[in-house]
Amino acid sequence: MLKLKKTMAALLALGSCSVFAGTMGPTCLAGNVTVPCENKGWEVGGQALYLQPIYSMAGSSPMAVFGDNDNFGYTRYPQPSWAWGFMVDGAYHWGMGKDITLSWYHVNHATVLANQPFQDALNGAPKPVLNMNLSLHPEWDAANAEFGRRIDLDQQSNLRFFAGVQYARIVNQSNGYIAKGDNQVISNNTYLKVNSNFNGFGPRGGLDLNYDLPYGFTAYAKGAGGLLVGSAGFTNDRLGLLGGAGFSANTGSRTMLVPELEGKLGFQYHHQMTTWVKQQSPSELTLDAGWMWVNYFEAQMFGTNESGRSASIAPNRVDVSQTSFALQGLYFGLNWLGNM
Repeated sequence: MLKLKKTMAALLALGSCSVFAGTMGPTCLAGNVTVPCENKGWEVGGQALYLQPIYSMAGSSPMAVFGDNDNFGYTRYPQPSWAWGFMVDGAYHWGMGKDITLSWYHVNHATVLANQPFQDALNGAPKPVLNMNLSLHPEWDAANAEFGRRIDLDQQSNLRFFAGVQYARIVNQSNGYIAKGDNQVISNNTYLKVNSNFNGFGPRGGLDLNYDLPYGFTAYAKGAGGLLVGSAGFTNDRLGLLGGAGFSANTGSRTMLVPELEGKLGFQYHHQMTTWVKQQSPSELTLDAGWMWVNYFEAQMFGTNESGRSASIAPNRVDVSQTSFALQGLYFGLNWLGNM
């Protein structure tokens, strides 16, 4: 009986140790992170962009300012419509997963809107201006130069990290026309032109995670961030004030530090192309499609007027606000990789 008790105690102790050890997790052998075999080649491609420009509410939303004598007011910017653009890029690959890549993004689109509401700056009462037309014209250019390095995490996934620089140009223009006598708000024909711009340059880096799927497909997630230093400014022009011959302009500019963030989610399909030259490695054609997000934090300055100041008291004074500028939407394109 005594021996049986000792045997049971030993088994219980061993079982307790096994349970405790199991909570620490199984012992695994770490995989090897490798680099691709040495190779070289050229890559060229392009994408069609279908993006929505967005003005973020960082402070107050952008406004177009106009007025006549003591009837001084503004209209808030609505969101522009979706815009077509393009991206073109090229890369040189060499060594064990190294590359130098250049790319250029461009969006240039105008949206014409009619019957925009007039906001009276004196008493805050909204007054519709039936014959007011407003044209919004956002432009975006971004040029990237980056050095990248790829590593293979396992047989299905790889990671590319990169560092480089970006130059960005953001311009938002609006042109409007207000006919005289509309609801007795404007006594003279008024033309307005509002311009906000930013030009910046700075470092940029990020990561691309790729996961290979069956039948030549690849899923990926990409992220990048930058810090741009540049000049931002705005101009508000109003014509036709004070008896039809008046002119008023408000301008401002300053140096700004603008953070930039970018993200992409998408899929690729890879097609191996054979070559007539036996000594030459086969080329690859890639179909690419996904969704992208880009945001420049408080990159735009706009002149506004919400303080109730009349045009006769302060015709050349406006409030100044900043707003972020972003784009989001679909892209799809084609890339070719091979020896040239």
